[in-house]
Amino acid sequence: MIEMYKNTKTTLTEGKYGYKFDQFKAPFKNEGKFIVDSNGKQLGEFKNADLAKEMASILSDLPKIREAAERLATIWR
Repeated sequence: MIEMYKNTKTTLTEGKYGYKFDQFKAPFKNEGKFIVDSNGKQLGEFKNADLAKEMASILSDLPKIREAAERLATIWR
């Protein structure tokens, strides 16, 4: 699995419509069916408010997850 990660090392930087993900600032929150960043920019729309709330939580934790994954990858180098 670690070899697979090393071979496919990518970062989430571009969205479906060409927006750069890094332009949005965490923490993210939901406003109804929408996810907005700390500057009030809309990141996405979801089917219902519960899904938007869950995704906002995941996206807020993404920098921590990315940091841990990068540390894990450097152990084997």
